Amino acid sequence: MARRLRILHVNDVAPGEGAGAEIYLGRLVAAQEAVGDTVHVVTGGGDKHGARRLLDLWDPAARRSVAEAAREFRPDIIHVHNFLRELSPSVLDAVPGVPVVVTVHDLRVFGHGEHHLPDPRAVGDRLLLSPLARRQIRHHASGVIAVSEAVADVVRAAGIGPVSVVGVPVLEPTASLRPPSQGADIVFAGRLSRDKGAHVLIDAFGQIATEFPSARLVLLGDGPQRDALTAQAAPLRSRIDFRGWCSPEDVSAAMATARAVVVPSLPGLRREGSSLAAAEAARHGRPVIGSNDPAVAEVVRAVGGEIVTSGDVRALARTLRRVLTEPAWADVLGQAALFAALDRYGCVSVTASVRETYLEVLRTSPTRIGVAA
Repeated sequence: MARRLRILHVNDVAPGEGAGAEIYLGRLVAAQEAVGDTVHVVTGGGDKHGARRLLDLWDPAARRSVAEAAREFRPDIIHVHNFLRELSPSVLDAVPGVPVVVTVHDLRVFGHGEHHLPDPRAVGDRLLLSPLARRQIRHHASGVIAVSEAVADVVRAAGIGPVSVVGVPVLEPTASLRPPSQGADIVFAGRLSRDKGAHVLIDAFGQIATEFPSARLVLLGDGPQRDALTAQAAPLRSRIDFRGWCSPEDVSAAMATARAVVVPSLPGLRREGSSLAAAEAARHGRPVIGSNDPAVAEVVRAVGGEIVTSGDVRALARTLRRVLTEPAWADVLGQAALFAALDRYGCVSVTASVRETYLEVLRTSPTRIGVAA
């Protein structure tokens, strides 16, 4: 019988639907509980504004909350996820004697955040916060998990290792799957921010829309670019459907009947850590078209999809034209994607891989000496 573990997860915000790390954590927690592990989650206070943002560097209250939770819960292992926005690097060594595993979900710690020079927030990240966070991981993490090889390469280049690569977990579809050839929708699922590239997809769809009068572009998600994208899409208002925030069931329903799913991320603005949208599309048996962002391309390549140069409207339009013109090819891509996703991104396999990292850390870490007061 597999050893049952007591796992203390630490993340900026609570698990659930929202950003990728929170979706990942929610699914991991559910899967760990399903196999008999006991799990507790500690999150930040969410009250850092103005001058209190300085606590991003070192937050004594966040450190105490993790230590107090560990003293009461008595975990076998502490699994830290995102900690730069509502916690701080102080949480990495809050509990001496209990091994810490860190999952790197994105590259903010490694200088690829959402802020860019000369923005003062980018200066603070690059000169102070990111170096401190890397130091804390290097000195206090007993194990590091990256959500993609692209992330792992960056982590290793920073002198941190060894690094295990465990993909993002996807759920089984809740909707009945139809062959891609029976659908005509092109689907985007993600935050409506500039770095996600929805504006590129709208332009590409506009180039081929008149050729395929039954095709629609369906955008699932919301964000700061919603109004700008709606204005951009006005000439094709009847063919482009902005659905806003969607439940997992709504996302599954849209993907289950789509011709293809597109992930047009722009790494020049912000590099991705992985692509949950691409993995979920593959699990729904959809052809996946992604940009050459390193992490997006890694997922797309793994599931046999099509990669186009980021920001290249004409190249994306050509690929959309082909997937709409060749239904048999779309079905072949979708079937291959489904089989690949089952093996690589299913919750069961992802959870098993995370557990392997835990057990390796527990085998090789010094004997637990007690939880700090």
